[in-house]
Amino acid sequence: MIDFRIARIIRRLLVALGQIVACILALLLLVSVLVVVQGQRDESRPAGIALVVDAGRGPEDGVALAELDHAIALQRQGIVARILLPGDAKAAESQRYLIGRGTPAAQILTSDPAPTLRERVAQSAATARTAGVSRILIVAQPSSMLRMLKITHDQGMDTYASPVTPPIRGRTYLDMIRDTLREAWAYLGYILGRG
Repeated sequence: MIDFRIARIIRRLLVALGQIVACILALLLLVSVLVVVQGQRDESRPAGIALVVDAGRGPEDGVALAELDHAIALQRQGIVARILLPGDAKAAESQRYLIGRGTPAAQILTSDPAPTLRERVAQSAATARTAGVSRILIVAQPSSMLRMLKITHDQGMDTYASPVTPPIRGRTYLDMIRDTLREAWAYLGYILGRG
């Protein structure tokens, strides 16, 4: 009789655990869809600054190089006046790259260094605000865009997406799926961790 009750309790716990896992997977799938949809939206419009999210990796990194080149194109088209680089280990290399490609040094801003991406983006938003800029174009990989927009909106900034397209050479569909799932998880972590 006791064994039957224990088996029933274990079965109920397993069913409850299965339902929790199914809910988490459904939420992750939903956020992944949002990541993909936002990543495909180019909201480029005149703005005071283009924030190059991954510039701290340095121009030798393919992701950072694509973002730096995208910011240069936005500036040459007159869409943005200045380029903002988050403070990081290789921000100086990214700044030299921009200057080498014709961007005047006076039109490049660098925020203070910060240990995490979330803090770097928040610090960059503060730097833009100090520079008198309220509208920012976020220059990032499509998969990062949803989280970057959320972080800057939470900092009170008027931000829009300018995703880097086409994808970086050598990236497979598996890479893009992995990036999407990683960003969906990071977005959920940001939302749940803010409180």
